[in-house]
Amino acid sequence: MMIEGMLEEYLQSLQLASYSTHTIAAYKRDIQQWIDYTQLNQVNPLTTDKRDASFFLMDLARKGKDNSSIARKLSAIKNFFKFLQEREYITDNVFGLMHPPKRKGRLPQYLTHNQFSELVGLCTDNDFEGVRDRAILEVLYSTGCRAQELVDLNCREVKGRTEVLIRGKGNKSRVVFLVDIARRALERYYEKRRNIADPEEPALFLSSKGRRISRRSLYYLIRKYENKLSERTRLSVHLFRHTFATHLLDEGANLREVQDLLGHEQLSSTQIYTHVSVERLKSAYRDAHPHARRS
Repeated sequence: MMIEGMLEEYLQSLQLASYSTHTIAAYKRDIQQWIDYTQLNQVNPLTTDKRDASFFLMDLARKGKDNSSIARKLSAIKNFFKFLQEREYITDNVFGLMHPPKRKGRLPQYLTHNQFSELVGLCTDNDFEGVRDRAILEVLYSTGCRAQELVDLNCREVKGRTEVLIRGKGNKSRVVFLVDIARRALERYYEKRRNIADPEEPALFLSSKGRRISRRSLYYLIRKYENKLSERTRLSVHLFRHTFATHLLDEGANLREVQDLLGHEQLSSTQIYTHVSVERLKSAYRDAHPHARRS
């Protein structure tokens, strides 16, 4: 069987394991990049050695890929080779011996309370798109959900206007909550939604044509408001997720609770947000302590 056929077989196995279409597409891109590299350099991708694998990672770095991106690609290819080994298409998983590059310890960016207030204040309250956009921003900040999770939301998954059932990665479900401001924004949106939605349409957030919004539409929505902010800030759906987690921890939430709300499998994925709070404490200490100011 050719390598392309093996890749399709692997992707089908991910689909059967309930991986999201977004995750499967990302795996396919990363693995295809390796296959393209081997074809360009006339290397057999199934009998490659550690030297070829190392050159591939070096080539990614030369092209400007950061360590986080390289580590993700390496993980995808490792899992693919593990699958090939289990199916006895290959005997050795050369990528299984390789370690990902160290990720730079960048702290996640987040919005201040004032920045978020300015942002939602930019949404108009007299037309469908403005009311919808305000509801989307409030739900993102109130729940910390991912982009695909928001796009996939259905009306029936909002329980009593206060709880939201999120279907996350690996088809795992969790319950998140709406604060009063988000709940009121969602109620105003429901009033506008009735005017354009088909009664049978399950999707919560719709385009002006009455269809479920896409990830691309969500991206352009965020970008539209980014350009209107008084202070230059790079906005993304993940920024709201970072803001959600940081503000919860700043207000005394338990790290395990925040882990559950974010849908993180590993606590280590959540712990980076505690570093943000520690940096803020250091700053407050330096600004307020007389001896710290003097030094």
